[in-house]
Amino acid sequence: KDVGKTITKNEINYEKDVYIPIDCIPNHSMALTEVRDIENAESSLQHFESNDILFGAMRVYFHKVILAPMQGVTRKTCFVIHAKKDIFHNYLYSLLFSDTTINYANTISVGATMPYVRWNDFMRMQCLFPSEKILKDFNKIISPIFKTIMNSYKYITNLTQQRDLLLPRLISGKLEVE
Repeated sequence: KDVGKTITKNEINYEKDVYIPIDCIPNHSMALTEVRDIENAESSLQHFESNDILFGAMRVYFHKVILAPMQGVTRKTCFVIHAKKDIFHNYLYSLLFSDTTINYANTISVGATMPYVRWNDFMRMQCLFPSEKILKDFNKIISPIFKTIMNSYKYITNLTQQRDLLLPRLISGKLEVE
């Protein structure tokens, strides 16, 4: 189900929310590598929670689908999706990330210059859902993998900050490498 709650700039939680516009979502990758300053969030905003699925609905062929590693806001160019039951969450994310879903969404997109998918058209996609037993087995295998991918954002951010602190010192000669 699409759960993105429309919010205004005044409703943003500047202490907890991050800003993930569609251009921060990497192409054909599950690992988020950047966010924008929350001050840049201006209009057409919707809120998402940690672990919600962000699906790039504009120019779908760029294949932008991630699990949100934290709560925040995005623009209406993304669908914010959450499974109705937790047991379906990982399967739903896998399904939404699949080339088959991206191709379907691309086929039903409207608009010439900036094609986009309309939610009411997108939710008509037919799909099969496995039995509860298969879902439980699938979740045992895939949950740790998806958690690692979501947590990679923290590691990437930390390493980026370290690089940005050390590189100027290395270039200026204030720090030497032995």
